[in-house]
Amino acid sequence: MEIGVGGRMMSELIDEVSFVMNPKCTFNYTQINSTTIKYFPSCPAVYGILVINLATDLLIGQLRTAFINMKKLFGGIRIENTKWNTLNMFSTSNFKFYCDYYGFYAINNSQLSDATFLKEMNSQTSEALNVITRGPREAVIQDNNPKLFQDGVPCKISQTYGPSGSRDYRTRLNITGEDCGDRVEVKLPSGSNIPSIYLLFILTSVFYITDL
Repeated sequence: MEIGVGGRMMSELIDEVSFVMNPKCTFNYTQINSTTIKYFPSCPAVYGILVINLATDLLIGQLRTAFINMKKLFGGIRIENTKWNTLNMFSTSNFKFYCDYYGFYAINNSQLSDATFLKEMNSQTSEALNVITRGPREAVIQDNNPKLFQDGVPCKISQTYGPSGSRDYRTRLNITGEDCGDRVEVKLPSGSNIPSIYLLFILTSVFYITDL
């Protein structure tokens, strides 16, 4: 899991412009199921709010196939009340999730005990999945199977900086577990010129994002 703050890259701005020019990349259904998945765009950048819950009558493999071309998701996602033991449905190769307005939630998934996907996000050699949010928007993982975090490694927050000349600011939360508590707040350093855009790698029980 990584948390970072920095200005938007040109490719991200291009994606947003492309969305305006290509509405075919919008997923217009909030519920993911065997009917609506047929309309999921095959674009590299998809716009929509994805809700995955008990009404999602699909297997993880089917979702992974549907999402295979998606490298960026702009919107929101809510994974709630499922009986799945894993969330390995997204590509772990440079996948970016932008939750500027609708947040990221994985809540009350009682069988969710496989943290492989989260650990892959946590890889220090790969920026596998970025979750970007502004201001008070939330990225939350809570009330899942308690075995989801069982490494026994205490929370460790440290800061690293990108290449020389980069305006990138990062805070890395390497590994977390139940001892991390219920709430973590990340704030920009006092006097910072860095925009309040947050890149989150989530591997914690509850995670909230706030401005100064």
